[in-house]
Amino acid sequence: MLASADLNGDGLLDLVAASAVFDGPTYLTVLLGTAGGGYTSHDVQTVDATPSAMQLLDLDDDGDLDLVTVRPEADSIRVYQQVEMGIFRASGAVPTLRFPEVLASGDLDSDGRMDLVVRRYWGPRLAVHLVAPGGGLGPAREFPIEPFEPFNPREMAITDVTGDGRADLVLELSISIDV
Repeated sequence: MLASADLNGDGLLDLVAASAVFDGPTYLTVLLGTAGGGYTSHDVQTVDATPSAMQLLDLDDDGDLDLVTVRPEADSIRVYQQVEMGIFRASGAVPTLRFPEVLASGDLDSDGRMDLVVRRYWGPRLAVHLVAPGGGLGPAREFPIEPFEPFNPREMAITDVTGDGRADLVLELSISIDV
C-alpha cells in the first residue's frame, strides 16, 4: 500500500509505504523525495494492522499531513498524526461502515478541508466522513450506491468531473473472470 504527498514542504513528493511480513508485523516506511528524482529512507516503524488503503491529509489543522488507513478487520479508520516531519503516531480509530476497503479524499463540503469517503468491500454502500473545523473525523454517514452494479470498485477518486465547481465521486468498476 502506498500514499504520496509532500511531507516536508520541499516541493517534492514523498512516499509512505505499508508492507507486511507473513505472520509478522506490518511496517510503515517513510521515503523522502530527492531533487535527483530518487528517494531516501527517513523512518521505519511498526504499526498494528495492514491497511487496505491509505491517504495523507491534514486532519488536525496543524498544517502538516496525517496518515489515515482503512482497517477492514476492525470496521474502522485508523488515524496516525504526524508528530514530527515524517514520524507518525497512532492517535485513534474512527468507526466506519462494515468491511471497508477503498478510501478517497477530497473537499466534499467546500470548506477547504479534505474529507474522506470509504467504500465497502462488497455491496452497494459507502460512508462519508467530513473533517470538522479544528480537526478530527466526523461520524460515518452511509449512503447507497445507486444504481448498484454487481462489480467491486477497486479505486475511487474525488474530483470535479462535471465542471460545476463541486466535488464528484468517481468509481472504477472491474470484473474478474475465473477460468
